[in-house]
Amino acid sequence: MTTTAGIVVAAGQGSRFGGKKQFFLLAGEPVWRRSTEALVKGGVEEIWVTVPAEDVIGVSAHIASHPFDVPVHVLAGGRSRAESVGQAVLAATAKIVPGTVKSTQPSESGMSRQARWLVVHDAARPFVSPADVERVIAAARQNGGAILARPVRETVKRVEGGQVAHTVSRKNLWLAETPQVFAAHWMREAYQETNGRLDWETITDDASLIESLAHPVTIVACSGINLKITEPVDWELAQWLAVQRWGKKSCV
Repeated sequence: MTTTAGIVVAAGQGSRFGGKKQFFLLAGEPVWRRSTEALVKGGVEEIWVTVPAEDVIGVSAHIASHPFDVPVHVLAGGRSRAESVGQAVLAATAKIVPGTVKSTQPSESGMSRQARWLVVHDAARPFVSPADVERVIAAARQNGGAILARPVRETVKRVEGGQVAHTVSRKNLWLAETPQVFAAHWMREAYQETNGRLDWETITDDASLIESLAHPVTIVACSGINLKITEPVDWELAQWLAVQRWGKKSCV
């Protein structure tokens, strides 16, 4: 039975990038597949990939002809990242049996063995190491929730009207990354309780929803490269990194 399920968020239209970057090739394989493979190697047992509705058939065919070592399902995403994740959460937690007692810690007795933990990862982060995936999952299992992140190294300025208002202390500041891992019933609770009362466009990560329900979230320091491909300037570096890591490969 599945206890750790993954959600790969690949439903964006790539407006800032100039195209659907999740389908561009890195050393011969689509970006979304590289990210999915990292979760598989990190111990995730079943995965839901959210893609634009018009790409569901194509991605499904790709998986059918080039299967992964674990079940991988394809879902049509929503209008925003949060909507896409929410739809995948409902799919991945469909067999959850909620506990009768509300607690800040995951209940061993209140859950079925199906999808007890959810691992959310952005398809645009194809270089995350499987070792870091494992570490975040392990931290979440101990504390209920954990995210991969890295401490802020640069000097941070708050700007108003094009002018520096003041320098922000970087002490205790971290940059949130993915994967982010939470008890599955926390995730379902978060998306059910916030549905209809939040602007999905303003939610950029799942930890913020979990935090809003007063659940603890542990920080796990990223140990390596976890580049997020966001703008065209990131692509040249991503291509170089892909060759260094995977070599030149033909498309799967």
